Amino acid sequence: MKSIKSKLLLSHFFIILLVTTLFSTVFLYGVHRYYYQGAKEAFAERVDVLSSYYNKFINDETLREKATEIFQQIPTADYMSIQVLDLSGKVLMDANGFEQEGQLSSPDITEATQAGEGSWTGRTEQDGEHVIAYSYALYREENAVGVVRFVTSLTAVDKLYAEIVLVTLTLSVGIIAASFIVSLFLSSRMVGPLLELRRIANAYIRGDFHVRSENRQRDEIAVLGQTMNVMAEEILKTDKLKHEFISTVSHELRTPLTSIQGWSETLLTGDMQDREELLDGLQTIRDEAKRLNGMVNDLLDFSKLQAKHLEMHPTRWNVGELLHELKIQFAAHLEQKGVTLRTEYDDAGYITADRNRMKQVLINLLDNAIKFSHKGGEVLLRARRLEQGLQLEVIDEGEGIAPADLEKMMTKFFKGKSKQSGSGIGLALAREIVELHGGSMKMDSELHQGTTVTIVLPSASSLLT
Repeated sequence: MKSIKSKLLLSHFFIILLVTTLFSTVFLYGVHRYYYQGAKEAFAERVDVLSSYYNKFINDETLREKATEIFQQIPTADYMSIQVLDLSGKVLMDANGFEQEGQLSSPDITEATQAGEGSWTGRTEQDGEHVIAYSYALYREENAVGVVRFVTSLTAVDKLYAEIVLVTLTLSVGIIAASFIVSLFLSSRMVGPLLELRRIANAYIRGDFHVRSENRQRDEIAVLGQTMNVMAEEILKTDKLKHEFISTVSHELRTPLTSIQGWSETLLTGDMQDREELLDGLQTIRDEAKRLNGMVNDLLDFSKLQAKHLEMHPTRWNVGELLHELKIQFAAHLEQKGVTLRTEYDDAGYITADRNRMKQVLINLLDNAIKFSHKGGEVLLRARRLEQGLQLEVIDEGEGIAPADLEKMMTKFFKGKSKQSGSGIGLALAREIVELHGGSMKMDSELHQGTTVTIVLPSASSLLT
């Protein structure tokens, strides 16, 4: 499997190679066309003038006389060689004024004898020199009698073009090599943070959530690293709360179980005729069993909630009736604690929601309010109709909550510092139930002044199951 670094490096390399090759090819094509085509056009223009001159002013002589006249009147340029041939291709006179043996069969000569003029670019048979040749027919009284041929070497152009090709290829290779080094550096910079994230992820897999990303850049990878840092912090916090929760629940379960076990042994070994002791023991066992049952139910509901299996059954019911029912239900508990419960629900009306679940929420809130209220204190349970829904409030005048703990009170597994704090899931469960109804739940408190819990539900709760 190829790594991201190698993929980035190869992709950058191939892109740079393609662009450099394309640019070099187009550039060399343009240079080739400029020099060779330019030389060809300049040479053609020059020899075209000469051939026209020969046919205009040396028209009546024989071919050999024409050849002699050409070399006498027009001196040969340094860059150009002139030959005069008969129609069979035999050279009657070259640039040195000599006749050559044999016949030339160059394509430009053939074209000139047939069409009046011809051109050819190639290498000579004698020495393989790269040349351009232009041939023009020589006329006597409108009849072609021979061919004048102009030849120039392209060796200088070839040398210059070869130097340009060498420089271009050298620069291209240099550019590709430099680009490869830069790509290697950039790929390492890009992949480095990803390798760090992989190392951190592997540490998390092993359960080590203390490893952190040190990337302080502002790109997306750095943001991902910071997100993983925050995730690890939250996992550690949750893990700490979980352990505290297990410890608390263990303690909470041990206390009633110890009481039940102690009274059971007392009753089994004691005097069964002592009715007062018997009643006290049974009362304690019943209360502690009821307390255990409530804790177990909270745990089960919380487990269902986390697994998204908590069922809701919405019905339309009277809010005032539920509040009155709760007041009666808590009467004995209120009397025992010396706390008064006042209810207000004149304009509450009806609402569509899961009545049992909302009763569970209010029981939890009232139980907390009564538990943390002082003797002689008052708890207010109030329901008010809003324009778009219903507002429920539970207000007490108890111990209150410290500002540092207030934001965490409805967090899963969080326990306050009070000795009367419960298991740490009651308020979290209550808030989850309210939010499943599409509502909201908030808590306001001042230390030693009391606490207000406010629930807002829409008129017809859309349950988020």
